[in-house]
Amino acid sequence: MILPVWQISVVVAVGAYLVGCRIEVQRRNRQTWEALLARLSPGWSAAAFREDIAAEPRQLSAMYRDAQVMQEIADYAFRRLRSVDRGMVESLHRDATQARYRALVALVRYAVARPRRPPA
Repeated sequence: MILPVWQISVVVAVGAYLVGCRIEVQRRNRQTWEALLARLSPGWSAAAFREDIAAEPRQLSAMYRDAQVMQEIADYAFRRLRSVDRGMVESLHRDATQARYRALVALVRYAVARPRRPPA
């Protein structure tokens, strides 16, 4: 029996997705604490995550990326550090998730509210 092309395509796409997920998990497991901290933007500040978001798109994008790194730092601490306060790590992860969400919402609002250029 010959499978239709779309079924083969779905199986290949799901397989590629699962391989990509596995590679990403392996990459995260190999990261060091220093490598995680080095991925934060220069001039990163924890206070930036607590302020109301009224920034430019580049700042919002940097905040989004830094919040992702903060999530990975929390995951690293949770997996590898035995003497860490679990409540503090969960709080860090929750705050980073909220910061990513707020930055993404602000970026979408900026994109929607941006004035459109008239066609040339």
